[in-house]
Amino acid sequence: NSTSDARISYSYSDKCFTFDGYSWEEMASLPNTDLTRFSSKFSVQVVNEGWWIYQDNGVFDNHINSYLFDKDQTWKEGPSFPDYGYHTTPGAFCGTQVNASHTIVTGGIINNDGSSISDVWFYNWEDKSWQAGPNMTIPRRLHDCIGISNNRVMVTGGVGLNEEALVSVEIFDPALRPGGGWYQVQDLPEDDYFYDTTLLFNSEIIWINVRHIWKFVDNVWLKLDNELSYYPWSPTTILVPDNFVPSK
Repeated sequence: NSTSDARISYSYSDKCFTFDGYSWEEMASLPNTDLTRFSSKFSVQVVNEGWWIYQDNGVFDNHINSYLFDKDQTWKEGPSFPDYGYHTTPGAFCGTQVNASHTIVTGGIINNDGSSISDVWFYNWEDKSWQAGPNMTIPRRLHDCIGISNNRVMVTGGVGLNEEALVSVEIFDPALRPGGGWYQVQDLPEDDYFYDTTLLFNSEIIWINVRHIWKFVDNVWLKLDNELSYYPWSPTTILVPDNFVPSK
């Protein structure tokens, strides 16, 4: 018998493109090709600011960069990461927009010991400052998060403190006591596959897990009849408005 040394070759591109409903056009390239390699679930559209992304190699070399694609169609340095007070900068966090003025960053991992954290931070775009928020009920990393109605935030799944796969779901509500608070709701209906999930909101909460599509209604996850036609790995998905494609 003989064995062969099979190697996988990767290449990374700094190219970015926009789609206007008819065709793709190249836009300004990423400022760093490492952005295509390892990243947190952090790709946020900020009203009146632009598109904010983090490069997160924190699990590997504690190296995190922040970039903003601004209204002038230019990449520039984004807000720096907050000082958590740990011996290292967390990685594998999740971020989403809460409202026009605030972005939330939830959870993550401390790479030296592999521990998931429950920390929460808010970035205020009006005064360009970070403020610590109330911790989630469960430490988690590699989870999904999304802003929902009434300035609330939902987080789902991920990896827990002891490397366990999480199916728990919790919601941050700013109306709970001063400073807001977290509460748990119905667990995910099936195992969370970390890199193969995405959480969406556009008047309804949608969770996509591998090919399955679920809708959260009255604290119950309802499975839709439609499924994805292929198996996406590490998807980054957004909802497209009905009027996105212009009429011909």
